[in-house]
Amino acid sequence: MLDKFYYWDISFWQVFWPLMLIGIGVAVLVNYQKNQANGYRFNHVGAKNSSSDDGDYIDEVTIFSGTEKTITSQNFRGGKITSIFGGSEINLTQANLSDENNNIEVVSIFGGSTLIVPPDWDVKVNVTAVFGGFSDKRYKRTGVEKDPQKLLRVQGVVIFGGGEIKSY
Repeated sequence: MLDKFYYWDISFWQVFWPLMLIGIGVAVLVNYQKNQANGYRFNHVGAKNSSSDDGDYIDEVTIFSGTEKTITSQNFRGGKITSIFGGSEINLTQANLSDENNNIEVVSIFGGSTLIVPPDWDVKVNVTAVFGGFSDKRYKRTGVEKDPQKLLRVQGVVIFGGGEIKSY
């Protein structure tokens, strides 16, 4: 009817693929809303969340968003932090490390991560940076000695992103 009233020469086959792409986008958004209602932990576009977690293992994924999380576990074992065009701040000052290997794997692509650790933890950083950086910005305090039993290993890759370790 549009071509009769407005002299637009549009056929169904010219708009078929754009309509298919729009339909797929709507389906993704509807599926996202269902996952949010079911408590799915994947952190999506545009949100900035702040929460506390007492789990022994962290699995944090941020895409186009940001999170602030405080870990209160008394047997923290490590985990994975993935940031793609987003960022996360993980506060570990209220947590205690487990007696096992404590490893955090960091992947940042055009994003970043900040880990806030207690001053008596020993942190070993082995992060490969490509057009980015990952730094240990803790300062040495007098009277605070690092406990060799409290060893946290941070490893991973940073591409066009960054990360840092802080201590208050």
